[in-house]
Amino acid sequence: MNKKPTIGIIVFFLGVLLSALAIITQDIKFFTWAVFVISLIYLSMGWHIFKRYYPEGHPLLLFFMGYLYSGVFIATVFYITNWPLAKTIISMTPIWIAIQLVIVFSIKKQIQKNVLIQLIIEAIILLILTIILLMRVL
Repeated sequence: MNKKPTIGIIVFFLGVLLSALAIITQDIKFFTWAVFVISLIYLSMGWHIFKRYYPEGHPLLLFFMGYLYSGVFIATVFYITNWPLAKTIISMTPIWIAIQLVIVFSIKKQIQKNVLIQLIIEAIILLILTIILLMRVL
């Protein structure tokens, strides 16, 4: 059971690392498109990634978690590329993180303690990324 969440940790770590690099080096478009790919992975395969954390979880709930993670990463892409609605999407990310935490705390009795801690830490890291984006946009 301990090795199953590894893919989720790798994808998350890559997403955060690539997002930080994309924000720091906005001229290197590779990082921007790599974050876009991470966002697509969470959007299309989030249910599979989160199934490893919460095997009994309903597929729609797991998909929704992937959607929320994807939204935070896509906000980085919108910021760097100056796409329309970037400010709106970035402004929504704290709400997405709050929804993530509500979901995590509502299922805390059905998941392992280490998974609960990991998901809370991931939410905090995503919140830090969001704060950085908000400071740059507002």
